[in-house]
Amino acid sequence: MCDFSEAERVTWKKLALGMARRKSNASRKLTKRPTTEKYQNKEKASSHPTKKRGRPRKTSQLPEAASLHTTVSGPSDPPAWTFDMAPPSRIQGVHTPCTPQPIYSDVGCIKSEVELEIQSSDDKPILYLDGQGFLPSRLAASGIGDLISRYYTDPWPSWKKIPAKTRDSMFEEFLTKFSISPPDHRWAKRNFQMRGSILMTNKLVKARSIMLKPNWIEDGVWEKLCEHWKSEDFKKKSAQAKTNRASNYGASHTGGSISASQHRANMIKETGIAPTPLELFRRLHQHKDKTWVDSRSKNLNEAFTRTLNQLTESALAQGKPPPNELHVWSDVARSKKGKVYGLGVESTEVRGGPCHHGSSSSMELITKREFDELRREMEEVRKERDVLKTKVSNTERLIEENNALILQMMESINNQSMHSRG
Repeated sequence: MCDFSEAERVTWKKLALGMARRKSNASRKLTKRPTTEKYQNKEKASSHPTKKRGRPRKTSQLPEAASLHTTVSGPSDPPAWTFDMAPPSRIQGVHTPCTPQPIYSDVGCIKSEVELEIQSSDDKPILYLDGQGFLPSRLAASGIGDLISRYYTDPWPSWKKIPAKTRDSMFEEFLTKFSISPPDHRWAKRNFQMRGSILMTNKLVKARSIMLKPNWIEDGVWEKLCEHWKSEDFKKKSAQAKTNRASNYGASHTGGSISASQHRANMIKETGIAPTPLELFRRLHQHKDKTWVDSRSKNLNEAFTRTLNQLTESALAQGKPPPNELHVWSDVARSKKGKVYGLGVESTEVRGGPCHHGSSSSMELITKREFDELRREMEEVRKERDVLKTKVSNTERLIEENNALILQMMESINNQSMHSRG
């Protein structure tokens, strides 16, 4: 290594310190960059490697400055130095296979909104089946709504009036646009039908409320729709439905256009754990000031809390585990027609999340339908057991009667033998 004069050493030291400060400022700016990017392009990352930035290595001669790797052959040539540091940190919220997952993120079951929108291997957005909907819900609603607009060629007043073949064609095209996870065709079609019915009703109600033809409805179709809405039969049904909504439900919810499934996924993302039915219900039916949207929601909250506390105290007193909250909710919130109120279309079936890897939260929340089937099976087993008990009892009675007859016959034989000897 070449020797420098004292003046040259001071000059190079000042230059190294200045460059270290500039690199440090650049590093701080790098950490303040927005972290809202949704995708990471691995191919671009490989073809355009990022420069390594950060705090330079220290040396004994130049403290807090860059390390000097001198390649000079004389004192007149300036020394060259390199900066060694770790690559920039990953974008927050974007999880790749190599990204360490947060401890309480529940990534085996619920993915963040950012990751839910990642393209699949065939360059199609992924929709995750969840209960009776899809996640992300807005992405699914956009795709289904677009199909409704393009396939609406006749004055169908509701989803059920659309021919089955047309709905099947819509679903097949839906599958060409999205990748479904898990790949359950029947489940996906059922959810598609439910979401399609809701979205079509909302689109037609909006058009009828302002009496303005949307651009996705042809003029002739619009005229026939207006005639249908003006008919006495439709007016009667509409008035009855309005009365039912006013008497039974009041205000709907505070969830907006986001589905209950999406709200539940967002709550898991915020807290790291799956919400209880009551927590999800409060999210959907309370304002920001914690007031309820209507009296029915308030009464249901009180009834459920009271029932759950009573059942929990009773179970603990008997040394039994506390009751399943979903089962209690299904019993308390079930209407006379069998509909479970309060959790949107997820009321009848609440699942742990779009991925099914056997997490504890997803295994706990079974559907009410499955619970009823299990109860019926247990009832049948009890009946078979009772029949078997009856058969066993009859068999034991016959054995006792036979034993009594045998003893009677033996006594008779003994008596005859004694008389013959006498």
